This record gives sequence, structure tokens and C-alpha cells, in this order.
Amino acid sequence: MAIKRPLGAVRLAVATATLLVLLNAAPACGATGDQEDAPDALQKVPPPPTCPGIVGGVCTLACQRATCDALSTFFRLTYNASSPWQHAQSWMVTRSFPCTRIIQSSRAKQPPYCRWWGITCCDPTAFAAGECWAVNGMANLSITADNVNGSFSNPSLMDATEQLHACGMVGLNLESNDMSGVMDARWGRFTNLTILDLANNWLSGTVPPELANLKKLRKLELGTNFLHGEIGDWIGELKELRVLNLGANAGVNPPAGGGGETAGGEAAGGEAQSGGGDEHAGEKTGMVGQIPASISNLKNLLELDVQMNTLTGTIPVDICDQDSGLTVLNLHGNRLKGPATPVLNCSQLALLDLSFNNLTGSLPATRAWNQIVSMKLGHNQFTGELPDPIYHLQLLTYLDVSSNRLVGQLDDRISLMIYMTDLDISGNGLSGPIGRGMFFLPQLARLNVANNNFTSTLNPSLG
Repeated sequence: MAIKRPLGAVRLAVATATLLVLLNAAPACGATGDQEDAPDALQKVPPPPTCPGIVGGVCTLACQRATCDALSTFFRLTYNASSPWQHAQSWMVTRSFPCTRIIQSSRAKQPPYCRWWGITCCDPTAFAAGECWAVNGMANLSITADNVNGSFSNPSLMDATEQLHACGMVGLNLESNDMSGVMDARWGRFTNLTILDLANNWLSGTVPPELANLKKLRKLELGTNFLHGEIGDWIGELKELRVLNLGANAGVNPPAGGGGETAGGEAAGGEAQSGGGDEHAGEKTGMVGQIPASISNLKNLLELDVQMNTLTGTIPVDICDQDSGLTVLNLHGNRLKGPATPVLNCSQLALLDLSFNNLTGSLPATRAWNQIVSMKLGHNQFTGELPDPIYHLQLLTYLDVSSNRLVGQLDDRISLMIYMTDLDISGNGLSGPIGRGMFFLPQLARLNVANNNFTSTLNPSLG
């Protein structure tokens, strides 16, 4: 009768045997050859996986089981019993049964995993529209704010994620979870992705330039992590991008001139740093360097968010052209300088935030902004008077130009801004009376005119 050995003993025996093989294969002391070759070979990145059973654009039985196996591994490596997923029930079947039992045939209308939380499968309609490429394959994995807890530095988790991509995944959204680790060059192999959203996690290191290979990407969100480093010119190669979010990263950059970690290494955490100060002062966190001029190549871009980093230099002259559809531009809390005139070409803006920088010149405003609802321009060094076009932005609800160097008087035409709810003009050199126009803003809820040179007081009727 065979005696069962404990699993730990089996693992120890295997590890010992492996070590003996490596020692016997290694060159003796004084022998020629690189003794570090063997460890390096063990750490080589595996080749990109393939997916069996994709026939004529359909994920058949072998493909479905490969997908199920990869999902099972993903769940095992990201489920923490002490802080479990909030919607794990449908995934629990992978803990009780192998995928050969979960998926016994491909005759069902859709495989079982299509009903698991966060999964959208490719159906014939989406396939015909070009939104996915393997009917019955998993097209999108979207689990947000659900305690998904794992590390992309774990090769097994990356293997599973790549396998999902090979079997049809085009969208990955794990926003607001507890994912950590470094994004390495392997992410450049996810060439079918249209959505990559890992925002609000614990990722560290740098943004890999290999992401330039993701030519189909429409949404890239890596904000609110612990990333650092420069935004490379490669970003301009993602010409299908609609949304780019690298904002509020807090990775600490190594000191200029050497030292610190290498690119792609783990970064220590740090507090996100607001801009507005000397561009050479203090610790540099998050994304550094300049906003690359290649951003002008992103003709389809609708939202750009790089707030609360340590970006320097000026706003790119060609950040928008006459055909730009950019609706959201958030450069808040960096160390940008120079004029803000390049944003005048962004004629479709709805939200503009340039606050807490070192921008100079006149306030940006144009009558072409007939859709804008929020302008945050405070805490810069803008000079001159409130520009005439600003009074004609009739949909504007939020205007903050506080803590600049503005002069002149308020025009009664402010009464045209009937949707205004928040107005902050404090901390400037504005003078003269506060005109009657202020009394004709029916939606106004918050008003701050402090620290100016006004010669009149507010009517109590304003509240």
C-alpha cells in the first residue's frame, strides 16, 4: 500500500532535486562561462500565449475552457478571504469544479462565464460591429471598486491576463481596486485592447513605452496610482485614444543626475504634490518632464487628465487644432508656466482646469466656448482684466479665477451668466463697485470676492 506524502514534503523534494540539477549543471569554480546565465534563463518572459479553438471568429469548446482556466487563475490570485470581492458568488464555482466540468460542451447559447459578475461576452451583433473578435469569448472584464487584490508583478497573474487577451478580451477595467505591482514590457503585447483602465490602484514604477503597440486603444486610464517618470513621445502613436488619464500619480522620482531606481522598478509611495511653486523645488512626484508635443497627434481625444503631477514647461502650442473634439482638459496642480493661449483652440471644451500652476499672461477665454460649464483658473499668475468673452459664456456654472493678479472692474454683463452657481474672484486686485449685475444671478450659491480693492459692499439680498 502506497504511503501518501504531505504536500509540503513533495514540494521540498522537488525543490531539492531542482537545486541539485542546477548545481551539477553550473560550471566549477575557475571554469569559463557566465555563472548567472541559469538564473537569468529561469526569469525569461514566456512567449505570448495563443488560444486554442477559435474557429471562424467563434470561441469553441477548447477556447472556452482556456478562457475559464485563465479566469479561474485570475480569481484565485486576486481573491483575498480577509477582504473578499463584494460580488464573488458567481465566480466561486471555479473553487469547486475544474473547467472541464464547468464547460462540458459548447452547445449552450453562451458559456457559463458569460454570466459571471463583471464579464461581457462577444455576441454576434457586437462581432458584426467590429467591437469584439471571438463570438462566445470574453470580450470585457470590468470589475470596479470590488476589493480585487493582486499584483501584476506576479508572473502567473500576467500569464492568466495575457491568456484572456489571446482568447478575445478587448476591454480590461479594474478601476478602484487593490491591484499593485509594476507595469512591465509585457503590457505591450495586449494589442487588441480598446480599454485599459487600472486607475485608482497601487501600481508603481513607470508607464511602459511598449504601450505604444496598443494601436486600438480608445481609453487609457492609469491615474491615481504610484507611477512616476516622463510621458514619452510614444503617447502620440495611440491615435484612437478618446480618454487619457495619467492624473494624480504619486510615485517618487529619483533625483536628477542619477541614483534611485531604474525605469520600471518599484517606487516608494508619496503624497501627491500640488503645483504652483518653483518648478525645481521640492520632491518630484508622479509624472515629470513636459507634456509631449506628440499629444497633438491624438485627433480623437475627448478627455485629457494629467492633474496633480509635477509636469513642467509650457502647454503645447498644438494641444488642440481647429477640428479638436477635446471636451475635458485638466492640468491642475502641476508646475506649468507661460501663457495659456494654446487652449483657445480647444473649441469644444466643457470642463477646463488650469488651476495651481505658474501660468502667466491674460486669462484664456473665447466666445467659441459655447459648451463650457466649468473654468478653474485660480492660483496662477494671470494678469490684466477679466476678458470680454468670459461674460458671453452663458452655460458657465463654475468660475474660479482666485489668487491671480487681475485688475479692473466687474462688468454688469456678468448678469448674462444666469446659470452661474459658483463664483470665486478672491485674491486679486479688482477694484471699483460691485455692480448690479451680481444681483441678477438666480442660481448663485457660492460667492467669494474677498481680498480685492472693491469700493462697495455686497447687498444682503445676495445671502
